Amino acid sequence: MQGALQGQLHILPCTPTVASDHRPGAEATQVNVTVSETCSAVAYNIDAVQAQTQTFLANAALQQIGTGYSLFGQTNVTQATAPPHKKPVVLSFTAQGTWVYAVGKAEQEQIKSSIAGKTKQAALHILQSLPGIEQASLAWSDNTKLPKDSNAIHLVFIFRT
Repeated sequence: MQGALQGQLHILPCTPTVASDHRPGAEATQVNVTVSETCSAVAYNIDAVQAQTQTFLANAALQQIGTGYSLFGQTNVTQATAPPHKKPVVLSFTAQGTWVYAVGKAEQEQIKSSIAGKTKQAALHILQSLPGIEQASLAWSDNTKLPKDSNAIHLVFIFRT
């Protein structure tokens, strides 16, 4: 049990204290010098911090960028720190994650229907106004309209990390 706890303990900076029963420069036949060091430690469950952070970031992402996004990979939590001698103990860390916009089959069909029969310029304007689309391109001639049949349109999504 102690070994498992020791692996999760994070020792905070120690504070040394030096005291003597005589002042420097005073004559004495015997001097007692006491040296002590006070250290603190904090223990936390990094898996619990990771899980709570992921939930917090997911809620923050929902509020800031809206629905349709999902976490890509894992959240990254840096080494947590706690200032020494503060009550209550405040755990400080940095966390980040990457969210990508998920384009489902129904949404893909809706996108294809919205650009079917449009000019290249009009279709690009529609695509670039969609949430989660950073950049769009069409392998299509400028003067030719896209097919009216949305089944003849094929979408390719490229995710950058």
